[in-house]
Amino acid sequence: AFDGLANFSGETIMSIQHPSTMGEPASLSPTQIFEEYLPKILTTQEEQARSIGGVCVFNISGDGGGIWTVDLPNLQVKSGDYKAPDLRLEMPADDFAEMLGGKLDAEQALQSGRLKFFGRPQLLVSLAALLHPPDTK
Repeated sequence: AFDGLANFSGETIMSIQHPSTMGEPASLSPTQIFEEYLPKILTTQEEQARSIGGVCVFNISGDGGGIWTVDLPNLQVKSGDYKAPDLRLEMPADDFAEMLGGKLDAEQALQSGRLKFFGRPQLLVSLAALLHPPDTK
């Protein structure tokens, strides 16, 4: 199980549990993900986030959802939309929770239409790598 973040040399630099390890189902709401968890990831993985670059908008619909803008170059997560993001993701809150809990695979969600994205596909891959750092054990 993931229990910390590593820098590029493999040293554990901050102990943060990945949402999928925080119980069944994932106990973090979309608001907690975007306002608490993701800012910590951006802070601890600053170099990687800046090198990925781009602005991503997450539109999570339904109960507990909202719209958040993730500005990677500026290491910011803000509530609200962005006029011309490099990547826009749209997903119902229930499916988002299933994906974070490891019950829904992102590729499966894309293929079934439960997750929609518009923009740079490579940014989606890079963002997923940032959010799911390698196990450091």
